Amino acid sequence: MRLAAGLNLEQAAAATGMERENIRKRETGEAQLRAHEIEKFAQAYACSEAEILGHSPDVTRQEQAILQMFRAMTPEQQSTLFRLGSALAQPAEIPVTPPAAIKRA
Repeated sequence: MRLAAGLNLEQAAAATGMERENIRKRETGEAQLRAHEIEKFAQAYACSEAEILGHSPDVTRQEQAILQMFRAMTPEQQSTLFRLGSALAQPAEIPVTPPAAIKRA
């Protein structure tokens, strides 16, 4: 999960507040993941707690990447992106004539 999030051990340690060696041990199974660490890893890796526990993701990697980018934006950028996304999600209000219905002169 750490590599999918694009983090090396040093970055993961900084993001979780844990020692690099402790992260490595949890990744290799040498040490058990503790309950209070699940949320830390989920936030650091921009994924759900269920994914940290090995359950299937309920969002795609692309959706996770979008969420990670969104979280890195300023509030103003988030607002702009939200408005753009809302506009793109609405059906076009411009009437479109199907090509078969166009009569040639």
